[in-house]
Amino acid sequence: MRIAVLTTSKPSRELLRSECVTSVKMQGLSAAEHVVMIDHHGEGPEVLHNRAVRELDSSIDWLAFLDDDDLMLPYHLEKLSAAATDADVVYSRCQLDLSCREFSAEGLRRKNYISMTSLVRRAMFERVEGFDEQHRGIGYDWRLWLRILDAGGRFKFVPDVTWIYRIQSDSMNWSACA
Repeated sequence: MRIAVLTTSKPSRELLRSECVTSVKMQGLSAAEHVVMIDHHGEGPEVLHNRAVRELDSSIDWLAFLDDDDLMLPYHLEKLSAAATDADVVYSRCQLDLSCREFSAEGLRRKNYISMTSLVRRAMFERVEGFDEQHRGIGYDWRLWLRILDAGGRFKFVPDVTWIYRIQSDSMNWSACA
């Protein structure tokens, strides 16, 4: 399993970005690559993520998304990858109670409870053509999960806390498990 961690950031968030990068470096299971994309032109995380995935080496088979204002605990990649054998999306809890829970297709159609800080099989991400760039903004992660669900994707919930959600007033996306 070769994992690329993908992080989008705003130019003004150097300290958050630095702490985020450090959390990826501290993983027990190292990522093959950590791509940090800074949104200098206001393109939005959807566009940046899609571009980064297109540019990844073909040997990368899993994508781990991590917003710049969030942190991976040292076992995040290890725990999620251990649960990934029969899944296309693996997600876990963070330290806040954001209603993340066991997967239910019906529940996901009603409300997003899967955070952006998830592990996604690259083949499935590409099959659904990545993030929807036509309907950008809040909820872009939920739209991805719904398209993966409609494509027959398999979701796996890891009930452990494996990452830290840090709320910022200028967050790129506020929809994590809300």
